[in-house]
Amino acid sequence: MNTTIHLEGNDETAKLIVRASFPGYSGRKFKVEIHKNDSKFEIDLGMSGGTFSRFAFVKLDTMTGVNVNNMGQLTNYFGNGFNRMPTPFQMPEGFAIVEHSHFCGSDMGITIHLLEANATKFIAAPVDLTTLEIGVLKATRSLKSSYMGRTRQQESGIALADWNAASVTLKAKGFLNKVGAITPAGKNAIANERSY
Repeated sequence: MNTTIHLEGNDETAKLIVRASFPGYSGRKFKVEIHKNDSKFEIDLGMSGGTFSRFAFVKLDTMTGVNVNNMGQLTNYFGNGFNRMPTPFQMPEGFAIVEHSHFCGSDMGITIHLLEANATKFIAAPVDLTTLEIGVLKATRSLKSSYMGRTRQQESGIALADWNAASVTLKAKGFLNKVGAITPAGKNAIANERSY
């Protein structure tokens, strides 16, 4: 299973990779998808109902980008095997595959696909959270702030005093912002977990 890391819009390495791949992108939605070193990758350049993705490769040592539609440049990097896009193909070491995706016409941001060997800069140390803090983060990420007159705290089943205490510590750690919304660091702290 791949690991997803959510980034702040001001992450310097992500900005360099995005500048090399999609220099016109001015959004602030970034995430890194870390793939196992032997992963295969598939590129779909199709479009359906305003849903599509555009791809570019970025050579990480020089931070130079190659648009997937420029097969001549890809052949220079990868040899004749890239005269047409293999599906699926072995992810190349030393490169990021950068995906700019749209869903039903809405810009979903940039996903930087990396092999584990190239992703050490993005992997943070494990975070030590209490069960209560994990519950608050999961509920904040998964539930609407209020639904049919019930708050996230009420929907989660966590006592109000416990919720408030955990929220204070999570804000101090940077996992919730000052209004109680989950931050990219908070999403990373609970990985891909949600409460339903």
